[in-house]
Amino acid sequence: MERRVLAATVLAFLVLYAYNTFLVPPAPKKAAEPPAAAAATQQPSSSSTSASDTTTPTLPAVQTLTSEPNEREIVVETSTVEVVFTNRGARALHWRLKNYHDDQGKPVDLVPTALPPNQPSPFALRVDDPQISSRLESAIYRIEGDSSGRVDATTSSATLAF
Repeated sequence: MERRVLAATVLAFLVLYAYNTFLVPPAPKKAAEPPAAAAATQQPSSSSTSASDTTTPTLPAVQTLTSEPNEREIVVETSTVEVVFTNRGARALHWRLKNYHDDQGKPVDLVPTALPPNQPSPFALRVDDPQISSRLESAIYRIEGDSSGRVDATTSSATLAF
């Protein structure tokens, strides 16, 4: 019986090896380092390099473009939820469930209202660069698909685009 277990183990490894060798596509290779980056990583040959040569250049600040003059709220209503979006940062301010009520009889709101500033809000746009994230969160977006601040999706589907 031990021979069968050993044979099954060896066959399982052979199947995994064959699968990885013949069926799985190879991982993409890293792009070659550009000549400027390669030169920056090499040791400087002379001692006359200044401190400005070793620092990375900073890009000029880009002006934030707004497509609408003011911040506004858009209410999207379906048969089960009422969602309030803002065009500043394209975030959800409220996500109220119509069929569930709290102790005061109000619909349950799934979006917390008292978040600390270092915590992301629901639907907040975040990227790896904190400066870009703050620009995305403070930008005023143009909204398409609403009529005077409301979107009625109770009877048919509707689209809201930021």
